Amino acid sequence: MLAPIATNSIRALHCSIERFLPARGLLTRVIGDFKACFRPSLSCECEPNSARQAARIFACRSERGNVARGPLKAMSGPKPNVVFVLGPPGSGKGTQCQKLVERFGYKHLSAGDLLREEKGTPGSQFGEVIDHHIRNGTIVPVEITCRLLDRAMQSSGKSHFLIDGFPRNKDNLDGWNREMSDRVNLQFVLFLECPEEVCVQRCLNRGKAGSGRTDDNIESLRKRFKTYTNDTLPIVEYYDKQDLVRRADTSCNDPNEVFKGVAKHFEPYESTK
Repeated sequence: MLAPIATNSIRALHCSIERFLPARGLLTRVIGDFKACFRPSLSCECEPNSARQAARIFACRSERGNVARGPLKAMSGPKPNVVFVLGPPGSGKGTQCQKLVERFGYKHLSAGDLLREEKGTPGSQFGEVIDHHIRNGTIVPVEITCRLLDRAMQSSGKSHFLIDGFPRNKDNLDGWNREMSDRVNLQFVLFLECPEEVCVQRCLNRGKAGSGRTDDNIESLRKRFKTYTNDTLPIVEYYDKQDLVRRADTSCNDPNEVFKGVAKHFEPYESTK
């Protein structure tokens, strides 16, 4: 049977989570995490120490989630200009972003890199929550991702940004519109188009060359493409209806040739920098 102290901790935690995270979908996600940590019945066997550890983790998460719901720091100066860079795995987002940085002086922000960096920062405000989601293959709450993007923009000293690999799904999109849409100027969405078979081969070659990415294998790639088709393409369609999508064919394996088609979308904005 579950020890009384553990049962009390779990019940208190549930109340704490409901008190701290009442809004905008974060409650549902955290309670889902909470339930997943325990067996279906509270009468199952459970070590008191494990329950105490879970109590500490979820109490910490509820407080940190509450911080993520707080108001964002006011932007100083004009609104920053943002370009979202979207495309399937292996379409060349990182390569083309680097060329755009060199040619046009944009600051490149990768949502994934920011999350991984935050996770590895000692004493991070959100590191524990990020680590939990990365280890379980789930999406980090968009409130946290937006906080990290906002912080990176404000600390960079730049006014023009490429945001790579975000928004990935409707939850990301809704969170961005809620948290950030009135704080930045979205110039357009750069959509890199490339056939799946070309992208897959590029990723496999990258993995063989020692990319260090554990998801550069055929099984993971098929899953990633399914997620991309189901979740990310509808985001492109959403922005396309607003006439904000600019397309570039990246199927050519010469990055410099590809860049010619990418750069033409940025040239009209050079005078605004």
